[in-house]
Amino acid sequence: MVVALDVHKFSIVAAVLLPGGGRPDVSRIETTEKAIRRFIKTLGGPQGLAVSYQAGSGGFALWRLLTSMGVACDVIAPSLVPVRAGDRVKTDRRDAKKLVGLFCGGLLRLLQPSTPETEGLRDLLRCRDDIRCARTAARHGVAKQLLRHGRIYRDGKKAWTLQHRAWVCRQQLDDPLAHEALSQMLTHLDSLDRQLAAVDAHLEDVAGQDRWAWQVDRLRAFRGIATLTALGLIAEIGDFARFAHPRELASWLGSAPASTPAAISSTAGTSPRPATATPAGC
Repeated sequence: MVVALDVHKFSIVAAVLLPGGGRPDVSRIETTEKAIRRFIKTLGGPQGLAVSYQAGSGGFALWRLLTSMGVACDVIAPSLVPVRAGDRVKTDRRDAKKLVGLFCGGLLRLLQPSTPETEGLRDLLRCRDDIRCARTAARHGVAKQLLRHGRIYRDGKKAWTLQHRAWVCRQQLDDPLAHEALSQMLTHLDSLDRQLAAVDAHLEDVAGQDRWAWQVDRLRAFRGIATLTALGLIAEIGDFARFAHPRELASWLGSAPASTPAAISSTAGTSPRPATATPAGC
């Protein structure tokens, strides 16, 4: 029995294709664990089921739940789902029916689900990048306000060095409201600097842990790769062993020509692993 799930925040549309073939049965369930367990039970249990759903904002929580129940589940790469020319009508029911047919025919590319530890590392690194971007925006805001009031730094070529930061803190704007705005912006910038320093210190500790240290050390052996870059590669790539050849990794990273066989056989964001179960009755 083949099942395709169109997953949303509050509901899941499931298309079930019985072993005898025919038209798939479509139903809607909630995204709660209780509802999902009840749905699998109505299908006769995990034995003989081949379930798939597209990766999305919900992450791999559904995959982990189904796998813990003994259900053979695959996660589909949404950007590589075949689209028929002129097919512009899109509904949840149509999507679920389309997925179950493509999954049954073996026409979908599958993702390699990441481990909870790798996802946690990825979340922390992306949080750091958000803080860094917020700090850059805060610095631009301070610089633009000073420029509007005719305060131009001329004592050095680089901004936001210790010397430049001391110069910024010494500025006293003529209008009290404008100066209060500058003070608030600098307070916000100080907070972001402390946040970024705290995250960087924590990432240095993470890089020394047994779980990541051996991978970080090997990656840092390459010229130009430091701790943060190494952790970023580990978090985004996950298990390097899933690539059978360096050409496949280069293709996944987008650094291989698109016309090469490696780029065609291992497209970005997908894993070369086979499906966890062969859909029965297709």
